[in-house]
Amino acid sequence: MGTKTTIQPSLVLNIYTVLESGKHHIYYVHCYCCLPTAEMRGILIASALVGLVAAVTCPADHNKVISSYKIECGIDHAGGDMPGPNGNTALTIDACIAQCRARSGCVLVAWLSGPKACYLKDRVGDAYENPSVLGALKVGTDSSAIRGNVPVKESTRSSASSPAASSSAKPSTPNHVASLSSRSSLPAPASSSSARTSAAVPAASSPPNAPAQFVKNAGKRGLAYNDPKYTRFFSRAGQHSRVSWAYNWYSTAYKVNARDHVGSSRAGTSELRKANPALTYIPMLWSDNPDLTRNWETNTKEAFDEGADAALAFNEPDQCGGGGSCMTVDRAVAAYRVFFSKVSNYKNTGKMAAPAVTNSGADNAGLKYLQKFITQCTGCTIDVVPIHWYSSAYAIQYFKDHVTSAYEMSGHKPIYITEFGFNEGSEAQQIKALKEILIWLDNQPFVERYAYFMATPGSLIKEDGSGLSELGKVYNSYNG
Repeated sequence: MGTKTTIQPSLVLNIYTVLESGKHHIYYVHCYCCLPTAEMRGILIASALVGLVAAVTCPADHNKVISSYKIECGIDHAGGDMPGPNGNTALTIDACIAQCRARSGCVLVAWLSGPKACYLKDRVGDAYENPSVLGALKVGTDSSAIRGNVPVKESTRSSASSPAASSSAKPSTPNHVASLSSRSSLPAPASSSSARTSAAVPAASSPPNAPAQFVKNAGKRGLAYNDPKYTRFFSRAGQHSRVSWAYNWYSTAYKVNARDHVGSSRAGTSELRKANPALTYIPMLWSDNPDLTRNWETNTKEAFDEGADAALAFNEPDQCGGGGSCMTVDRAVAAYRVFFSKVSNYKNTGKMAAPAVTNSGADNAGLKYLQKFITQCTGCTIDVVPIHWYSSAYAIQYFKDHVTSAYEMSGHKPIYITEFGFNEGSEAQQIKALKEILIWLDNQPFVERYAYFMATPGSLIKEDGSGLSELGKVYNSYNG
């Protein structure tokens, strides 16, 4: 192995790791000198300098011990995410394990091969299937770290195959895979109101595994999620919820293991950890990464069979890092032609969505990127246009103008806002802004669907994960 470290005048550190196990790996650590803490710098250095010890192949290497960590293929764990720095880039599972070794208290990693994002955990929560995650548990982990009783805030992750946060100063990013910030298709647009039963059920603050009657409705609102159990706080009888659909930056809803990762029986719990059955699941192709495309056609057709009526394309291809899939317009057009042609005519039921772009005003980003994509993708089926938006709670008019501009620029195609949120403002200010935005969105006929970022503790869910936050209550049911 040979390494070369160069600090350029722009204060960017490039670290190259060459010819390890017959492969050539190049690691980039950007803005090293600008990182705020020694801990963050240490983690990135550890990640960059690690070599590939052994190729991991799933499912063959499931439960195999590598470098004193047990490999878990396609298994994610609820909770336990360590505070930042977290969700940093790691090009291999070994690099992700190296970050864990360098972080005091880390016992488990969740590595997203698509976005090359590494999430560190200090406790091991209940296990559920997540095909985009490759996990590794430190051998000899103390039993106190297993399914700890203290709720832990979910880490800020970036969606779907993405490198970590999101566009335009996104306040946080979706959990891995949200990091694969990749996933989903939306159900058909519907009217802004619907009749519901008012049957008595547990309050919104009840645990997500409490008995509940879920109610389908026709609202435009959706949920972006990583852990499916948090969707179960919405669309319950008596709430008059306006949430009707959900996505997870992937092409299939996460399935749940009936056993946790240490093998103890969890019979009877899997049903209670599934996504809310009242919500229409929408698939997404986060990027053209082979880990995502190989099952895209099968997964999406299954989703259509189960009620999905749209398929979402690439997540923030106009952004590299921060949750973006980092694809040039040419590359996105080529991939769209291949993978969306495979599902666009399936039973003639699904709307095909363009890539979801950020609200960046830079050249080759945001609506400029989207316009180039639509212009170049001649002959492509593009039924709806998804966009993302993040800014201050004071920027309500900016939000309205941006959404309207997307509609006009796209040639008056229906709009999906698959991520939006505030990165500035007190809770009271954010709630006030959200109320105004919700009413405006529900009254715009060209806006068919939208999803606030996101169904996770610290956002729409309380910090301790026990129920809807004040913001979540507004998002779930507010109708003016």
